[in-house]
Amino acid sequence: ARRGVAYITMWAKAQYDLPDDASGKVTEEDVLNQLRTFYENIVRYEPRNPTWLYQLATLHAARGHYYLASQYATLCIKASGNNALLKSKSQALLS
Repeated sequence: ARRGVAYITMWAKAQYDLPDDASGKVTEEDVLNQLRTFYENIVRYEPRNPTWLYQLATLHAARGHYYLASQYATLCIKASGNNALLKSKSQALLS
């Protein structure tokens, strides 16, 4: 899963580096949709991994989908166990 994150991150950064009139350049919305789909698929395979839940929460919050962001942040808090950093970040996202 982490390798997939690295690849999709490199792809997203490459899209932002392209000139606006470049052939084949995708929109910011397309990039965010790809990231959302990717993280949702990872969560299906690792539903208790708080890292992916937190990534989805921040992605939804950035897009203005606050209800979904709060759901994923709450799941992250429950799944984070001894991971104080992710727990505190998720709690901050909820506030």
